[in-house]
Amino acid sequence: MAISLSIAALASACSGSGGGSDNADDLWTELVSHAAVDDFNLFAGVDLEAWEDAFGEGLACDGTQPSARRQLFLPPNFSDTTREETAESWRTSFGFTACDFTALAQIDYSSDLGSSVSVMRHTVDTDTVEQAVRSDPDWSDELLERGDGDSAYYWWGDKGFGQLTPARRLGRGGALANNDGLAVRVDLDERMETTLAASAGENSLSDLSSTQNLLSVLSEAEVHTVVLTPPATDAAQIYSQAGFGAGTDADGRFGLLVFTHDDDAAAQANKERLEALLADGESAVQPGTRWSDLLPNAVVTHDGVNVTLRYRDQDADASLVNIFFNAYSRNDSLFFPTP
Repeated sequence: MAISLSIAALASACSGSGGGSDNADDLWTELVSHAAVDDFNLFAGVDLEAWEDAFGEGLACDGTQPSARRQLFLPPNFSDTTREETAESWRTSFGFTACDFTALAQIDYSSDLGSSVSVMRHTVDTDTVEQAVRSDPDWSDELLERGDGDSAYYWWGDKGFGQLTPARRLGRGGALANNDGLAVRVDLDERMETTLAASAGENSLSDLSSTQNLLSVLSEAEVHTVVLTPPATDAAQIYSQAGFGAGTDADGRFGLLVFTHDDDAAAQANKERLEALLADGESAVQPGTRWSDLLPNAVVTHDGVNVTLRYRDQDADASLVNIFFNAYSRNDSLFFPTP
């Protein structure tokens, strides 16, 4: 299974907010709606407003790092966007920087190796974005406009490695859609078409009942990191889809793993499997280490078609979501039970 989000890029992750966004469910649905079902590989998103509420500080784009940055998850597309040079290049090219984001997401597809979709909720007005793309000294000469209405976007073609900037590390002009504070950035023209179609309700991941189940549970928990795996395509898979995240509540930081199923019986069977794994199973995250040592205080619950695993680690130096991501990317039995 291809995983485009590299482990090395996941240096840290956010842990959700006890207060959360006022419309967290709507936010996650909006971001996930840009993912098309076909060829979908992974969604990873961050509610930056909730993260700032939890830790009392936001992103800095001057080269400094907030003290809680190790708890912040930034998908690889955004891993260096807070560097001063990169932020300035984004401002010149697109009119906004990472410090204008209130939420962000990366969407990966199995066939688009090395290229992902970036979705960003930001606070910059439309006129400022348009002025930037039209006056960019490096790329404005290549600017084309495609589509109309909500399907309109800017397209710059591809100059290749001859025109590298911090905002375009591979020299790809790519495309940018921007509508009422929501921007979509892609390297591949055809991926912009499928992204905008999905956001308009055509073959969108957010329309799947399994995705809706996951987002409902994660939103209710007020996480501000969300990662979604692909829906099941193999009839032998014991769950329909999985998602995980991290948050904070009155008792501190927590990580949350959610499985949704076709029916209550499948959910109960998976709950029993997880409890047995946590009691006596070995992890691929740290070979030779038992899950009972990695997640000593994990609690598994079953509610209808959903099963959740919640754990706490107040002393963790980095992300509470990384352990799930690592398990998934390494085909650990937590996600992929062996016969």
